[in-house]
Amino acid sequence: MIASTDSDRFLSAESTPNGHPLDEGDQLFAAPSLGHAQRTLYSYLLTVVKQLPPDDAIQQFCCMFIWIRPGSVPQHVLASLKQILAGNSEQQFCYTLKRCCYILINNWRLSAQQEPIRALVRMFEDPSIQQQAISGSLRRLREWLRNFIAGPDYEHLKLTAQRYEDARLHWSYRYTPYLLMLQETDRATPIEQRQAARGLAKRWKDRFRRDLAIFTARSESSVVKREDLQNPTALGSSALTLIKSILARRNRYDYQNLANLFLAQTGNLCFGDFKQSLCEYLVFAIRNDLIAQMLRNELQSRLEHLYPERNQKPLNRALLIRTCNQLIDCLTLERNGRPSYLFNSLVGSYPLTLVILLLKLILVCRNSRAHLEARIAGIIHVHRDQREDECHWLVSFLETFQITFAIYAENIQYNLLKMEDGSATAPTPELSRFSSQAMQRIFSQTRWEGTEEEIRKLTAPRPWTPNSSGLLTSDFDDALVDELAWEPEG
Repeated sequence: MIASTDSDRFLSAESTPNGHPLDEGDQLFAAPSLGHAQRTLYSYLLTVVKQLPPDDAIQQFCCMFIWIRPGSVPQHVLASLKQILAGNSEQQFCYTLKRCCYILINNWRLSAQQEPIRALVRMFEDPSIQQQAISGSLRRLREWLRNFIAGPDYEHLKLTAQRYEDARLHWSYRYTPYLLMLQETDRATPIEQRQAARGLAKRWKDRFRRDLAIFTARSESSVVKREDLQNPTALGSSALTLIKSILARRNRYDYQNLANLFLAQTGNLCFGDFKQSLCEYLVFAIRNDLIAQMLRNELQSRLEHLYPERNQKPLNRALLIRTCNQLIDCLTLERNGRPSYLFNSLVGSYPLTLVILLLKLILVCRNSRAHLEARIAGIIHVHRDQREDECHWLVSFLETFQITFAIYAENIQYNLLKMEDGSATAPTPELSRFSSQAMQRIFSQTRWEGTEEEIRKLTAPRPWTPNSSGLLTSDFDDALVDELAWEPEG
């Protein structure tokens, strides 16, 4: 540790543990490589966050990056920071800063400590960052910190500190799990940042699924007052109508079994034949002939030009993922960042049809879920500056998407039952013929989770009939995030 408290003087010249300046030969010998300097910071903060209370860990972080207090931080740590600054690469500095932040965040998240995360984010509002500096190193540090705060990386950091209750502040906050997927799918971001994004997204989804199940259960109870209901959606009273419509569809078409049957029948096809079958699978059961024909034309056109050189080759997992990702783009956001023709055509008048198409793709290729959610995030980002009343059509689609995937693709089983004389009867294919939804009740329960062998048997392909009712699996690549265990690279 060194005794100096003058941050400008410290950053302008290296010194020994005794406070004496290093001569030129010692400086050359002591100067670490950029990679070694970065690993020094990571290792130090990992030790700090595991051994110190959150408030002390935040103070150590600020002494390193914001306040520059040499007497509070080991000399070799600040020397490593100066080495990174001397490299004159703002990109490398931002990468290092982000990774340091997410090392702290991930460890606090794993111990269910949310407040320290918000406190860390608030530290970037410290007024010292806006002050001018004398030394070149400190001046560069503060300039890069200001650029970091003004850029998207800080927005991503604030998103990580977002609370579930903050969804009422801005309409886009309700869809934080999808905004986080832009970070989780970006391989250029630090692994700690991707882990934090995935973990937080899973928590938000779990909270929404729980709140939705409680809302549907209480809304059907005669003893719960309407004003006491906590509706997690933005649809108001129409949320129950939508849920019942979705469940009525599921009673007519078991999309999970339909996907299983499709995969079983197309597993041995060449890629060209598979593309034709995939188009028919997606269009199947769309009753509006005009919509069905428009979809068939657009999807066939996209598939026809997709890897034509592989048409005679067997279908494999990589081709399946790429094909489904391409169709997701065709139905949502193109790679040029603009909403697709099909999205613009369906989102206003046929949002549930669009959502079911996306669901059918994910049931065929679960590995495409992250890609889909990143595309949903892109659509939200395009309209994020608009008021909610200006993009109510988009909010309606997003709520339909969120509810549908909670019902079909997660670990809570919803059932729509017909009530007769106070008793419930099992759903039948004729359920949709009942005109009065007042005769229908929604029941929800946690799905049973058996052994791996039992789950494999339940999800194996089997003949599909309109009134079959197989269980849905709930992984969809939403696996639990492993505990952060940072190891210095070779």
